[in-house]
Amino acid sequence: MAGVNPSTVSRALRDHPDISTKVKERIKGIAKEFNFTPNKIASNLRSNSSRTLALIIPEINMFFFPSVINGVTQEAARAGYHVMVLQCNEELEREEENIQMCINNRVSGIVISLSRETDQLDHIIKAIDFGIPVVFFDKAPPGGNFDTVKIDDERAAYNAVSRLKEQGCKHIAGLFGHPGMSISRQRLAGYTQAILTLKIESVGEAHCYSMEQAREATAQLVARGVDGIFSMSDEIISGILPALNFAGVSIPEQCRVVGISDGKLPFFFTEYIEFLHHDGHRAGQLSVLRLIELIEKPDSNTPRVHILDTPLMNNQHVAE
Repeated sequence: MAGVNPSTVSRALRDHPDISTKVKERIKGIAKEFNFTPNKIASNLRSNSSRTLALIIPEINMFFFPSVINGVTQEAARAGYHVMVLQCNEELEREEENIQMCINNRVSGIVISLSRETDQLDHIIKAIDFGIPVVFFDKAPPGGNFDTVKIDDERAAYNAVSRLKEQGCKHIAGLFGHPGMSISRQRLAGYTQAILTLKIESVGEAHCYSMEQAREATAQLVARGVDGIFSMSDEIISGILPALNFAGVSIPEQCRVVGISDGKLPFFFTEYIEFLHHDGHRAGQLSVLRLIELIEKPDSNTPRVHILDTPLMNNQHVAE
C-alpha cells in the first residue's frame, strides 16, 4: 500500500531516523486507517527476546507482595521491559505450571519467591537450562548457589527478641508462619537462639497460617502472662493487636510487640509497635535490576546473594 518494502515499514513505525518524515507520516497514516499493529510475537521470535519478565509469587495479598510488585514493575519499565505477574497459591504444582508457562512464552527472565510446598528445584533448573535467568527473593533456596535478594532472617528475629528484652519484657513469645516456609524456620531459629543466649523466659511459640490463627494464639499467650511478642510478619501482627485489645491488654504498657514488617501496615494502628523494616519495594527493585543484568550481560552470571538491611523502626518515628 505504501509502495515500500517491509523493512521500511518496520523502521517507520519505530521512528527510525533513517526514514524521512514524509515517508513515516504516509506509512503511519495507512497503519492507522487499516488499524494495523505490529505482531510482537513474530518480532520476539525474530529477535529471540520477548522483553517480558515474569514475577512469580506465592500469593497476592495485602502484605509485602504489593510493595514487591511495585518495585519490580517500576524498575522493569525504566529498562524497557514488561512484567507478567503470576501466583502459585502456595502450591508446588501451580509453581511448576507457572515456570512451564514462562518457558513456553520465552520470557526473558524470572523473579520468584518460592511456595511453602517447594522442596525441590527441578522446574527452576529446567528454566535456567532453557537460558532463562532466575533471581530469588524473600523465600529462597538455602546456600549461595542462586542469585538472591533477601534479609538475614535469623539475625532479624534475634534482634527483635533482643529489643524486647531491652524494653524490659520478661515473658516473651514468638508467632511464626507456616513451618514449611524457609523464612519461618530461619526466623524461628533466630528467636530460639536469642531466647537461649540472652537467657529469656519463653512462654511459647506458635505457627499461624492466618490472621485468625494469630488472634487465637495471642489469646492463649495472654493467659500465660506474656509481656512481649515477636511477630515474624505483617499478617501475624494483624492478628496479634486485635487479640491484645480484646483481652484488655494495653500496648506497650503491658505487652510490647516487635515484628518484621514491610513498614506500611504498622501505621494503620494507633498502638505503639516496633518493627524491623523489610522493604518489599527495595527487594523488588534490586531483584529486577540483577535480573536485567543477567539478561543483558550474560558474563555476570556468578551467583550473588544481596542481604537487605532491616533497620529498627516504630510507627511513631525511627527508634533509637
